[in-house]
Amino acid sequence: MLITELLAPVQLGDDLQVDVLDSYSYTLDSEVTENPTELGFNVADHVINKQTVLSLTALFTPYPVTWYQIQKDKLETRIEDVKREIKRIHDTKEPITVKTHDAIYDNMIMTKAPIAITKENGSSLLVEFEFKQVVRVQANTADVPPEYAQQDEKIIAQVTQTDASAGTATTTEIGTGGTGSTNTSVTGGDTFYTGTEQTANVASNSLSSSMGG
Repeated sequence: MLITELLAPVQLGDDLQVDVLDSYSYTLDSEVTENPTELGFNVADHVINKQTVLSLTALFTPYPVTWYQIQKDKLETRIEDVKREIKRIHDTKEPITVKTHDAIYDNMIMTKAPIAITKENGSSLLVEFEFKQVVRVQANTADVPPEYAQQDEKIIAQVTQTDASAGTATTTEIGTGGTGSTNTSVTGGDTFYTGTEQTANVASNSLSSSMGG
């Protein structure tokens, strides 16, 4: 007598069991750099592993083929419960664990779930699921030594002081013949000339003499 091994049903998340798994496949995809890789360097550093993609075709019936004793109390609402749970997984957008007969896939997001309603066995559901694995990483933090923090504060203070004094420059010119001085003050690109009245008169007389006046 041939005895068939009893297998646990395929599990999608915590509350959805598959009655019949028609087929399933998974894809391992990687992206390799197109640039030349120098000899002596680790090739793995230039390869990016993409998320695992899991595809499976599942059948849900009002009268479960396996584990009948577990499901017998839910036969009347079985199909509606399945549709409600599929929609909940879709709406929450949270990763779930998918358990098949030979592997466990963690952090899987349901990306597709087209539902076909068949009339066999009392309106069964045939669903072609597609899941994509989410890669999770943990961010690490480190304390900055006090000497580095103090050094940064000094740099910021020096830069601030330089910026504050960079907008104003003053030049003092000595007038000819000891008649006076002219101060030139430059602020923000504008130039203002200041001097004594005596200096202004000397400049005016010199200008008149050069013009023949």
